[in-house]
Amino acid sequence: MKAHSTCWAAVLDTPLYDGPCAQTILERWHQVHGLLDQCVGLLECARRLQLALNTVKRYARADRPERMLRVPKYPSASRAA
Repeated sequence: MKAHSTCWAAVLDTPLYDGPCAQTILERWHQVHGLLDQCVGLLECARRLQLALNTVKRYARADRPERMLRVPKYPSASRAA
C-alpha cells in the first residue's frame, strides 16, 4: 500500500504535500540525502540531525521524497461535508 500511495492519491484526488508534517518529511529527506551525498555515514547523519538511526535509514532508503509521504487515512472534515 505504501509503495502505491501516489497512485491512491491520484485516484482519491488527495494532495500529498499538505500540512506541516509533509513539509517536515520533505525537509528531512533533503537533509539526510544532502549529508549522504557528502559521504557522511548514517550514524553521523543521525547525530548531526538529532534523529534516531532507524529514522535516518528509512529516509536514506527512499529514492525520492514522495516515497516518504502517505495518503491521509481519513478525509478532512471539509471534504466530508
